[in-house]
Amino acid sequence: MKNFIIIPDEVIENIFIKLPAKSILRFKSISKYWHSVLSSQRFAASHSHYHHLNENEYSLVLIEDDAINIVDYSSLQIGKQPLDETKPVPVFAKKHSFPPPLQIFPSSWRDGSSGRLYVYSGRKTEFFCYCNGMLCIDSTYFLHYEGNDVNVPYDDRFLHDHVTVLWNPCTNEYRELPKLAGYPKPNSAVSLRFLGFVYDSTNSDYKVIRVESHYSAEIITTLDVFSLKSNLWTRMADNLPYIGREAMIINDDFFWLKRNRGIPDLKTYRETMMMLHGQIDVDEEEYFTRLRTKEKLFCFNFTTKLITELELPHMGENCNYSQTETFASLATNCLSFLANNGDLWLFKDGSWMNYVTIHPSFPREIGGVFYMKPLFFTKHNSIVMHASITDSTDEVSGRSSVQVIYHPQHSSFTVYRVHGLQTPCDRILFYNHTLVSPL
Repeated sequence: MKNFIIIPDEVIENIFIKLPAKSILRFKSISKYWHSVLSSQRFAASHSHYHHLNENEYSLVLIEDDAINIVDYSSLQIGKQPLDETKPVPVFAKKHSFPPPLQIFPSSWRDGSSGRLYVYSGRKTEFFCYCNGMLCIDSTYFLHYEGNDVNVPYDDRFLHDHVTVLWNPCTNEYRELPKLAGYPKPNSAVSLRFLGFVYDSTNSDYKVIRVESHYSAEIITTLDVFSLKSNLWTRMADNLPYIGREAMIINDDFFWLKRNRGIPDLKTYRETMMMLHGQIDVDEEEYFTRLRTKEKLFCFNFTTKLITELELPHMGENCNYSQTETFASLATNCLSFLANNGDLWLFKDGSWMNYVTIHPSFPREIGGVFYMKPLFFTKHNSIVMHASITDSTDEVSGRSSVQVIYHPQHSSFTVYRVHGLQTPCDRILFYNHTLVSPL
């Protein structure tokens, strides 16, 4: 007689938690019981928490207008240098088409109040964000007036509407969110400035943050928050300082940078003062004080609903704030600046620190850089970046997108080029596969 060992369900579940999300999807077919366990929100949360810190299970998502391209982080062969580090290592992405709400748009729309008929005339996907394996994507589609009434005001002839969808590409589950009131709207009336997606651990709720600028006699910037639990939008602020594209959310704070592109670097400033006023000696502290009054960093706290202004880092001589190409979130949950002199600054515990300086020859060695965006740190303190570089083989744009892993310890790097993209892709996210459901 054979002896059978019965493994407790708790032990089996702990084994399942350690498996990749894609494997879990296959194991749901074992039995009705395990399908129920593996499909539960409790298991999805435990699985996501366990895999959150494993960087080898993360991916890069490159977003096109109608699809995403996923590149597994493990395929970027960390630590394995090519024979010629300036020659990009080819990597291949897996394409996922957008869910139906982001693919299918109405061919026409009739305004109920005026009776005017508007016809669909195009779309763009410009805003996207990520949280716990789910993507939040907003697509704008455009409508134009189809009629002969010459009395229709110009601003009322061109409208835009939008669709916002939460989507887990791993499970292919998606959820279309309700719109804010008033859409479709004239193109000249409002524009989306920022889209954020976060997990509120205090209330065990996912929230979408939408910042819009409204144009009338003056520009009014509003912030609305959508709760997945309540399925409702709530207005949190209705008169924020102007918000550009350089914004991010960390924990309970929303940060954004207000730039002034007209500020020269210190060398140019000295030359200008000499030419205009014959002033040879320039007070550097006064110069940087003036910079900090022009380039402003703001923070909005979702709990207190208060706005504060934060001090910017003192980046040194000949560093122009308007040429800091990046304002990004890294895996360390920090604000970051990548200055044009190669300094990477992090905002930790209420103060700025110069984390590392990228070797000045680095941009030239990889072929001429239009810009670089740090995405995250590895366990070995290497920096994964997205870069747009000169590419003579591209006859349309003259550039291409590459991913770069920079190793500060020995000032070396590896360049990867993703194949199969329709156009050079600058819309990129750091992503991990989870079982979390947007439904």
